[in-house]
Amino acid sequence: MWVRKMIKKYKREVILCTIFVLLISRFVKSSYVSSRESVSGELEHGVHILKELEEKDISKIQTKIDNMHREEELKKRREEIKKMVRDKKIDYKIIFKGDIFWGDSIVEALSEYEYLNNYSVVAKKGKDVLKAREDINTIIKLSPERLFILLGMNDLLVFEDLSSFIDNYKVLIDRVKEGSPNTKIYINSILPVMDKVSSKNPLYKKERIIEANKRLNELAINEGATFVDIRYIIEENKMLYEPDGIHVKSSFYPKWLNELIKYNLEGE
Repeated sequence: MWVRKMIKKYKREVILCTIFVLLISRFVKSSYVSSRESVSGELEHGVHILKELEEKDISKIQTKIDNMHREEELKKRREEIKKMVRDKKIDYKIIFKGDIFWGDSIVEALSEYEYLNNYSVVAKKGKDVLKAREDINTIIKLSPERLFILLGMNDLLVFEDLSSFIDNYKVLIDRVKEGSPNTKIYINSILPVMDKVSSKNPLYKKERIIEANKRLNELAINEGATFVDIRYIIEENKMLYEPDGIHVKSSFYPKWLNELIKYNLEGE
């Protein structure tokens, strides 16, 4: 009788111990799985961070290499340009091959007279700062090294208020800077017209053109662009005018382009 009680008690303890062991085992297993999942997650996160760092490092190195190649290429081009100038064998198509000229009919003639390639000129007769907005995406896609702008002659007739002209000019500059931030921008002055033109139309008055150019200069300063005053070219030689007293002859363009060559030698 006593022995039976002891056996029964022993069985009960064994059962309780077994249950306890099973519970502990499940807990340990659960903890192990959870810990394993946690470690796995941390490892995955760590690998992701390492990959990001690696990609950043590679990107930085690649950028440095690209910049070195670009600077080497620019150095070669500058030497090529200097040799052309020195030997007096200037090829404007080569000198300005990475640049874009943007403007109206005066600019359009650069390709018509074959001083520049067609792809270097974005211009059309009658173009003003409002119509020029349709060219912005083209300019951004081309992403030129330098952008030489000559606009304003038609705008003198479009805008009686010069402030509106400058505001709309600024829109062009801002859009280009946003879409092609590495492009250097050069704002060329509005050319003067002959007296016979200004006497017939007060919007072309000499004082008004002077004021417009003054504001363009201020715009260039505020926008981090460069103002290029080319008025002296035509003022020193009235024979460069076409009979209409507004447009210029073919012989004007080498003088203008020669004025701009110095900007292709910047960075020495």
